[in-house]
Amino acid sequence: MVPSLVANGFRRLFFASFFLSLPLLAGFADGWAQTPGDADVYTVENVPLDTTAQTAAAARETALANGQAEALRRLLARLTVRADAARLPRLSAAETGDLVRGIELEGEKASSVRYIASLRVRFRADGVRSLLRRSGIPFAETRSKPMLVLPVLSTESGPILWEETTPWREAWANIPRSEGLVPLIVPVGDLDDVRAIDAAKATSGDTTQLAAIAARYNAGDVIVAVATPQSAGGTVSAVQVSLSRFSASGQDETLVENYGAEPGKDVWAKAAAGVAVNIEEAWKRSALIRYDNPRSLTATVSLAGIDELVEVRRRLANVAILQRAELVYLARNEAQFRFDYFGDERQLASALAQNDLVLEQSSSGGWRVRPRGMATSAKPAPSAPPAASPAVDSTSGVLGTMPDDLPPPSEPDDMPDETVIVR
Repeated sequence: MVPSLVANGFRRLFFASFFLSLPLLAGFADGWAQTPGDADVYTVENVPLDTTAQTAAAARETALANGQAEALRRLLARLTVRADAARLPRLSAAETGDLVRGIELEGEKASSVRYIASLRVRFRADGVRSLLRRSGIPFAETRSKPMLVLPVLSTESGPILWEETTPWREAWANIPRSEGLVPLIVPVGDLDDVRAIDAAKATSGDTTQLAAIAARYNAGDVIVAVATPQSAGGTVSAVQVSLSRFSASGQDETLVENYGAEPGKDVWAKAAAGVAVNIEEAWKRSALIRYDNPRSLTATVSLAGIDELVEVRRRLANVAILQRAELVYLARNEAQFRFDYFGDERQLASALAQNDLVLEQSSSGGWRVRPRGMATSAKPAPSAPPAASPAVDSTSGVLGTMPDDLPPPSEPDDMPDETVIVR
């Protein structure tokens, strides 16, 4: 019989050699699979196809080509800021097809001349990255944790959040589901929401109650959007929106935006859509990847066992800006990783935080990664959040056939008439 001491040492050596032999390639190899569902930034879903041609086969072929082009347009809009819209590359059908990793079709219907379906396209991440880099267009691919929006209406009698239906809440409830990098959630306003926080606590920035409502929806940050209508002649002529974002580290800067009414357009809908776009754009600007700035960093992770190491590696695989995360040292209670990444330490910390990994410096100056809410810990799993209003579509993509040319950027209807930064 092998002595227990030798056996334990052999097991530790086996696990160490096993994990050290598996460097983590975070998304840069074409065969790397991201987590399923909406965690895959390079997958575009629900592209409607509806094409008529002389035959059903011709209609299907045309529909698929147009659908893939539209999916690529939506993907590029997801990854880049609006200011670069005019510079986005225009590709032929063959060039677009070279970037496609796979497609799925649902709800196919066909007549002798018409084809209808819903298309899901998975793009090659490395191919899209290379396309944007060759075009000199910066892009972001780190998906934010869901942000919870609390639409507060300012009135003469005080702020209103849940007490009654307001045009501000209705505007948020009626905008489409998000397909951008920042999922925005609008709470349903049920009894549990009312108990979690009220309008006064939301506007005053009560961190305890803001954390409670965020936890209920499994959200990261909370955005308190206070809308103040301005009337002229008995009608709302403009809406001023004060945005305060609250994260685990406290309150960020406050933005004040003004949206003026336009003939034939709902000013409340315009304001809500504009706020959603600005949140998305701000996130992308902070997460833009600088491929001309490769860096390396070594960090230590405290672990309770091999299961936690597996979980940490799974989370690291979802961090887009990591070119490589290599396990270089493994002991009983800790591991050390070398991170090769693009950008700066602030961007790396932000990208890790979206996957519940906290990057921080120790008192000795070294870097450590602290996992939050480890699945293998004894903490109970959070309950499923209640069904909320649809998240916000912050890309404003038009579904259907892609035009021959991408239009030059114009001042969108949902942009604010004025923005003020209050620090």
